[in-house]
Amino acid sequence: MGSIYPRHRRLWLKFKNEKGSWVCRSSGLKVGQEKKARDLLRRVENLVKVGGTSPGGGPLTVAKWSEMWLATRRRKGIVVADDYESRLKLHILPKIGHLRLDEVRVGHVAELVQSLRDKKLAPRTVRHIYFQCHGMFQKAVRRELLAVNPCVLDEDDLPAKVDHDPEWRQTAIYSRDEIEQIIVDERIPWDRRMYDALLFLAGIRFGEASALRWRHYDSEIEPLGKLSIARSYSTKLKAEKEVKTKIPRDVPVHPALAALLVEWKKSGWPATFGREPGPDDLIIPSRLGKNRSANHMLKKFHQDLERLGIRARRQHDLRRTFISLCLGDGGRPDVLRWVTHSRPKAHTIDDYTTLVWNPLCEEVAKLRITLRWPDRDTIPAVANLAKSGAPASDQATGSATGSEFENDFVLLRLRGGRDLNPRPPA
Repeated sequence: MGSIYPRHRRLWLKFKNEKGSWVCRSSGLKVGQEKKARDLLRRVENLVKVGGTSPGGGPLTVAKWSEMWLATRRRKGIVVADDYESRLKLHILPKIGHLRLDEVRVGHVAELVQSLRDKKLAPRTVRHIYFQCHGMFQKAVRRELLAVNPCVLDEDDLPAKVDHDPEWRQTAIYSRDEIEQIIVDERIPWDRRMYDALLFLAGIRFGEASALRWRHYDSEIEPLGKLSIARSYSTKLKAEKEVKTKIPRDVPVHPALAALLVEWKKSGWPATFGREPGPDDLIIPSRLGKNRSANHMLKKFHQDLERLGIRARRQHDLRRTFISLCLGDGGRPDVLRWVTHSRPKAHTIDDYTTLVWNPLCEEVAKLRITLRWPDRDTIPAVANLAKSGAPASDQATGSATGSEFENDFVLLRLRGGRDLNPRPPA
């Protein structure tokens, strides 16, 4: 047990180091600040104790603490733990890994950030590395190993939140014509077309689509069907987990997607897997009947785009396209946020707020999408939202005529001249 004592109007700390030898060190505090000195002594002794139990013993360096911190991330199942490890090895530890944990100062962190800038890393990458450092040191503060977090740089000291290539984001979106071709062109296998349609027409993330089961789809609710997004599949963990926001949400099913899902469940799914799907079956499983892998699907997606002569972009850009085109077609961003990112939370009262269903459906139905079969004329998709009070100008998706609004259901005229009605007429 260490102690504090005065010396030349300053308070000094006396404690045993990792080797068991007594050490005297100035606390930097004045006489009269004994309470702060005792808190500092407790942290120093905690630091020595943890360092003695770390691999190899000795002082607790940034490198040793990073190993312990990373292990806690893995135990919690953090998906990006591998990314954390990569940033540590490539950027953080080469600069400050040799320092004792309590020796790191703001100047060391500033030098680290400057070295990242000198490497010409993307601004967002620099920020990711810095805030990973911040989280790692903040954990040490909560464990009472440090008094303060050395990662206290001002926003002005960090690069702005811009892309490395400022022209990239403007091109990371698909045109309406490209989307309409991707989801119907039979040069793409049926299951992959359905997966692309799900990502674009529902605006969900890849992992969320990979975890969707038929029981999560309510086709009877009005005015539009509903997908319950509560789980997400992690390709890295090879397991289903909670969604990114940790808050489940309900997504209205666009009329075109509703028609495609009916056709897929009735014909495509049984033809692919040799049986009728059940409630617990994945809506679009892999060919082995399991959750689809993001890496494998991205490779296949780029092959499909090359086959169609479409410029390759990310699959996640299908979600960006959904949001962008919805806004371009008159959708309200404050309502669409409930569809794509769950409820916004700015005040405590938001925890008690649930947006009613009809407004969500109205905004999603504003998206104008037409199913264009390569060997047929344009086939309009029509949604009558009269019950929800949507204006007539918002009811049509595609080039519909007035006679197509007579029934309160979605009508899509598909291949072979058959009428496909996701919901029977009233």
